[in-house]
Amino acid sequence: MKLLMLAAILFFVAAFFIISEQNLHLGNTEEMQRFVDIYYAWLTQVFERGVEITAYAVSLDWLPNTNVTNSTIEQVKWPD
Repeated sequence: MKLLMLAAILFFVAAFFIISEQNLHLGNTEEMQRFVDIYYAWLTQVFERGVEITAYAVSLDWLPNTNVTNSTIEQVKWPD
């Protein structure tokens, strides 16, 4: 529930930021359409970046590097 509320707040803040930065008056039909276009482009970009981040995280090797010899595990030495 907290995550949903945080997402809603983020979307409202983004909408207000777009309206103020573009100096849009939402009573005007043309400016309302411009707002919808800009907001939709922003949402699309957020979704695409989320997909890129998820794909990158999935492609990472999350297991530690270990050498298994005679059923013993040597301690992993991380690079400095």
